[in-house]
Amino acid sequence: MLDPRVSLAMTMHANPGVYALLLGSGISSSANIPTGWAVIEDIIRKLACVTGKDCESDPAAWFKAKFGQEPTYGQLLERVGNSRAERSSLLKKYFEPNDEERERGEKQPTPAHKAIAQLAKSQVVRVILTTNFDRLMERALESEGVSPIVISTPDGIEGAPPLVHSPCTLIKLHGDYLDLQTKNTPAELSVYDERINSLLDRIFDEYGLIICGWSGDWDEALRNAIERRKNRRYSTWWTCKDQPSEKAKTLIELCQAEMIHIQGADEFFKDIAGKILALEQFNRPHPLSIKMAVSQTKHYLSEPKYHIPLHDLLMGEINRIIEAITDEKYAIHRQLCDRDYVKLVMDLSSLTETAVYIQATGCYWDIEQVYMPTWSHAITVMSNASLYSSNFSSMTSIKMHPAQLLLYAAGIAYTARNNLAAVKSLFTALTTNQNDVHDRFPNKICDSTKNLSYIISLIPGHNNRYLSTFPVSSYLHEVLYPMFHEILLDADVYSSAFDLFEILLTFLCHDDNLDHPGDYTRFMDHPNSFWRCFVRNIQEKKENSDFLQAGFCNGDLKSFEDAVKHIETRESQKI
Repeated sequence: MLDPRVSLAMTMHANPGVYALLLGSGISSSANIPTGWAVIEDIIRKLACVTGKDCESDPAAWFKAKFGQEPTYGQLLERVGNSRAERSSLLKKYFEPNDEERERGEKQPTPAHKAIAQLAKSQVVRVILTTNFDRLMERALESEGVSPIVISTPDGIEGAPPLVHSPCTLIKLHGDYLDLQTKNTPAELSVYDERINSLLDRIFDEYGLIICGWSGDWDEALRNAIERRKNRRYSTWWTCKDQPSEKAKTLIELCQAEMIHIQGADEFFKDIAGKILALEQFNRPHPLSIKMAVSQTKHYLSEPKYHIPLHDLLMGEINRIIEAITDEKYAIHRQLCDRDYVKLVMDLSSLTETAVYIQATGCYWDIEQVYMPTWSHAITVMSNASLYSSNFSSMTSIKMHPAQLLLYAAGIAYTARNNLAAVKSLFTALTTNQNDVHDRFPNKICDSTKNLSYIISLIPGHNNRYLSTFPVSSYLHEVLYPMFHEILLDADVYSSAFDLFEILLTFLCHDDNLDHPGDYTRFMDHPNSFWRCFVRNIQEKKENSDFLQAGFCNGDLKSFEDAVKHIETRESQKI
């Protein structure tokens, strides 16, 4: 019988984003984070202490006898703290580490939190439900470059984007520790706001469920929501460290859940994340195959007699990519959800990896440009193949992505060699014999970039910082870096070559009255950017600059200055 963990990992990998996580207090226990009820009891003990009373036998009973009401989180905090700042200071010590606790690794994201964050980064998990008040999950996600939509109150639901359009949504069912509406008592946990119920009904209907660290004993409203679940289009997986309680057994039977016995949340999520990573790596080109391809490329470049083997090596990889994008997986004529588009783009980036390594290595060492027809032919063939098997614009744009990677690989390699004339020759080869301006390669790339910008902005790590301003340019910069690392050995040299290539490409498109094949680009990031340095350099050296001597702007300084004005005006309108 197949190990349930293996089955779960394979299911999650095959259906990214389909499974929501339901996390209870067990997820944070190894961080020494107290439960909400433990916080209430500790505050009552302190309240009793300052009044000279003993409440150790039953703090909650003492509070009820003293004040005539059940202790609730909000009411208790209002009694002991007059202002929000005072209440915040009181609560932080329960949920935020002091220096000693930080040194011991307490009240920090646990291995489970970190593993879940990795799953969110790779889009395997996009919806996380938790009954916890701490902020360990948020901190773990942010450390992986994932900026989650956090819903901790019913009001937060109304302003949140639809789940399908959010890279990651964290729903704190019982609130945040600084929220006075946090739920702790049996009465509070017995009923949810209708907006919470409606959201849970949607999630339980549309997503599979993985439950970890939640006993099912105290949260009546959450149990009721699970019991309301009508269909089971996706499975439920329930992890248990010990034997489940009677209430949990009832839910497990009702949901027909698959039980997984675990040592703890840390061990479980590390194991699942590791298995899914192994499956991801299985789909990537083997590192040895890439190294062998790079080694073969260098060998074939050593003598002209190897021209045909080099051509066949690269085109063999190109044909492998074309076979993939003409498969049913990419023959789609309908709108998909965002996460499916993201997965397709990331899959194509991996699929194109070996070809891009060959292209980057070949162009960098092809100093005399002997093999220029091979490099330009690979880009052209890949570009033309993207137009077939789907007339749906988003899919055509996604399938243009390999051609875009090959273009940048060649251009950056030539630029890093300061072979600006080679960049111009490559562009000329790509735009020759294309009479219809709409069929010209730069315009096809430009059209695809407009569609890819939104999709790439949803990739974890690309939906925050400045990256959202020019997502495609930034994504290409990040994806291509490993391929140039062994060639250039310096990240700054690579970034300079990347930015200079985009500048060269922009001028080439301007000279040929074509759209620039990109969105708002990295080199125009700020007034003192790489762009400003580039412009000043040309203005100082004038016709003696490598740029004008390579034939850009027809080698004319006045044409260069006119182009600069046009480019700056156009780029400023994109911001």
